[in-house]
Amino acid sequence: IFVTTNGVDFTPEPVPYRLHGPVEIFSIAPSVGTVRGGTRVVVQANNVELTENLACNFGVFHVDATYIDANTLSCVSPEVLEAGEVNISITLNRRDYASGPGSTSTFSYVPAPEVLGIIPDQGWMDGGTHVRLETRNVYNDPSSKVYCAFG
Repeated sequence: IFVTTNGVDFTPEPVPYRLHGPVEIFSIAPSVGTVRGGTRVVVQANNVELTENLACNFGVFHVDATYIDANTLSCVSPEVLEAGEVNISITLNRRDYASGPGSTSTFSYVPAPEVLGIIPDQGWMDGGTHVRLETRNVYNDPSSKVYCAFG
């Protein structure tokens, strides 16, 4: 960029300015995470570039992003106080933000799951014991599965 105050005399040295193509999100996965945060969200978008200012917004919360390739980046959801939906937007320069059409960039925060009880409460070390869990706030997302980890 060159600067002038009279339309004729421009600065002798240009200031670098980088142009980017338009960015638009076309998918996020997963689209659900708990209010505790920490969900790694993969964002598919066009014209993603590796810049030092690459970031995501989850509603009003700003987080750094990790560049994966020209169409992919990832962000980790921040902790929030209550469940609800937020719009995810991305930025290459921390000034201009882009999201996607409709619900393609909507992220849903849900309450954190809780285990209230387990029957039986012990089993074989080699595994194979079927257990029944009493839970609260286990979100049934058709795009993901519920897993248990023992250990």
